[in-house]
Amino acid sequence: MRKPSRQIFELALKDLGKGPKDVAMKGILVKTGKYRADLAERSKVTPDLELESLANLALLI
Repeated sequence: MRKPSRQIFELALKDLGKGPKDVAMKGILVKTGKYRADLAERSKVTPDLELESLANLALLI
C-alpha cells in the first residue's frame, strides 16, 4: 500500500488552522495504476471505499 507524504497533510492542516485531532481521514482503494488484487486481498488494511477508477470519485462528491 502506498501512502502520500506526511508533509502534504501537515501543510493542509496548517492552511486550515486545524490539528490532527480536529480532522478525520478516509481510505480509498483505487483499482488502477499499481493496484494488484493479490496484494489488496492479503493486506490488513481495510479501505473505507473501493473504486474502479479515480474518475468515479467525482460521482460521490
